[in-house]
Amino acid sequence: MNKDVENIKEELISILRDGLDVDTNKLTDEMCNKSLVGVDIGFVARDLLYVLNKVEEHFSVRIPDSIIIEKRFSTINNIVLAIAQCKK
Repeated sequence: MNKDVENIKEELISILRDGLDVDTNKLTDEMCNKSLVGVDIGFVARDLLYVLNKVEEHFSVRIPDSIIIEKRFSTINNIVLAIAQCKK
């Protein structure tokens, strides 16, 4: 993982910790590939809306609808890749 992507991931995890009280100790590499919605991490749909708004605000990016529709905004690692793609 390159340095920019690592920094994005750290900042995203801070957003999740501070805004949604996510226990960052359980965010292993495996967990970062699991869906945010559901049993493992426990988000509901409105939590993803919060994340979307915070990501766009914090990183000064606009996440295209296509990323949402194609379910590429559903895991921590996918969100990091989406942010990196939008920052180019």
